[in-house]
Amino acid sequence: MDNQQFSSSYEKKNGLAIAGFVCSCVSFFLPGMILPILGFIFGIVGRNGSTDKTYRGLGTAAFVIAIVFFVFRLIAIIASLIMMSLGLFAPIIAYFAAIMSQY
Repeated sequence: MDNQQFSSSYEKKNGLAIAGFVCSCVSFFLPGMILPILGFIFGIVGRNGSTDKTYRGLGTAAFVIAIVFFVFRLIAIIASLIMMSLGLFAPIIAYFAAIMSQY
């Protein structure tokens, strides 16, 4: 009976490593900050809960990818805020407004 409980718990940790990797990879294509955070959390929990090398590596990849995408998104947000405060978006907005006014 204890083997079944251990096996079930072990499989859940492997599932978390896979879920973390998927969340981290999908966060490249979807906007928002929640997927990299989830990928980081699932990757850490999946990595620490697994004894299999494959799933430990998958968990490690999940949180490394999540950190990279999170930092890139944070830099993009900060750069956008700086550009907006300096008024660097004004020519771009005026250009698109001129195009849209033709329609």
